[in-house]
Amino acid sequence: MGYVVLGIVALVVLFVIARSNELFCLSWRNGELRLVRGRIPPALKADFKDALTQMKIERCTLRARREETRARLLSSGIDDFRCSD
Repeated sequence: MGYVVLGIVALVVLFVIARSNELFCLSWRNGELRLVRGRIPPALKADFKDALTQMKIERCTLRARREETRARLLSSGIDDFRCSD
C-alpha cells in the first residue's frame, strides 16, 4: 500500500514540474479562444484568434513553454503547414 501512495505522490510531483515552465495554455473550441491557464498579452491572443479563424480550425490547444533562451509554441489539433481552401 505504501508503494502505491509513493507512486501517486511521485506522479503528482512530476506533473507539477512539467507545468512549471508553461507560460500559457489556450483552448480553441467552436470559434471561441479561451485562456485555460497562464497569462498572455491581449494582442497576441487576438492574433491567435484571427489566425485560427482564417485557417478554419475547429478544435485545438496551444501551449507556450519557456525554454532556456526562448519560448516554444506547441499545438495539438493543427496539422503542420495546414492550408484551407
